[in-house]
Amino acid sequence: MMNAYNNFFSTVDGFGTSTAMIFGPLAIIAGFIFWLWLLIDCSRRKFSNNYEKVAWIVFMCLGSLAPIGLIAYLVVIKLNNKQGILTA
Repeated sequence: MMNAYNNFFSTVDGFGTSTAMIFGPLAIIAGFIFWLWLLIDCSRRKFSNNYEKVAWIVFMCLGSLAPIGLIAYLVVIKLNNKQGILTA
């Protein structure tokens, strides 16, 4: 016999818990790929000095717990330079 908790979550929006089991890991993988993409971009990009590069890498690694570091790098650095990755 199903209790009220299981009954509620098995019928939300007509989807079962299998939806969360599929899209949850996909969201985690997509977030990891996004983090890795920006980290590689930052490591290959030319900055005015190496301290700025190290500061951005540290900020993105510490900020990846809450994606504020990634969003800040994306807005401040990546979107302002339309040339993409610059080799060091």
